[in-house]
Amino acid sequence: VVGSWTELSSAMNVGMQVFSAGKRVFDEIIGSTIEYGKQVDDLSRALGTSTEEASKLIQISDDLRIDVGALQTAFRIALKQGVLPNIEGLKGLATEYQNLKTPQEKAAFALEKFGRAGLQMQKFLELAPEQIDAMAKSAERAGLVMSREGVEATKRYYLAIDQMGDQLNGLKINIGLK
Repeated sequence: VVGSWTELSSAMNVGMQVFSAGKRVFDEIIGSTIEYGKQVDDLSRALGTSTEEASKLIQISDDLRIDVGALQTAFRIALKQGVLPNIEGLKGLATEYQNLKTPQEKAAFALEKFGRAGLQMQKFLELAPEQIDAMAKSAERAGLVMSREGVEATKRYYLAIDQMGDQLNGLKINIGLK
């Protein structure tokens, strides 16, 4: 009898470890998806652009090692100057930038268009329009471009998880009060 209890306990322990590992992997995947959806939604709202455009801008920025906060700041300034916060707007600016002669003119152009984030945004401006298109297509092929429906799905999932957590906390509090 003791041996069967030991075997059962051992099997249950292995089962719990497998379940725990699976849960960590699931939480990591879902958690990163929810966080990415929030980042896409936030940038889309801040720039007044589609979630698809925001996704592409985030991914190209990531490839160029430009912080999304700097991207958002840069485009807020550029918007005031009539620059569209999308791939086409960037390609137009890149063409203008590349036609400038000196590094000083290029730096001044970037600072004028993007404010203090202009120096980071020069990484975008140094790309040929074809390179920008290729990077956007790469993001699409990788499945990193989120539709509005995809972003809304991440928001619904987050809300459902949050509400479930609220109910669990409420249950704990009610049990603690009794």
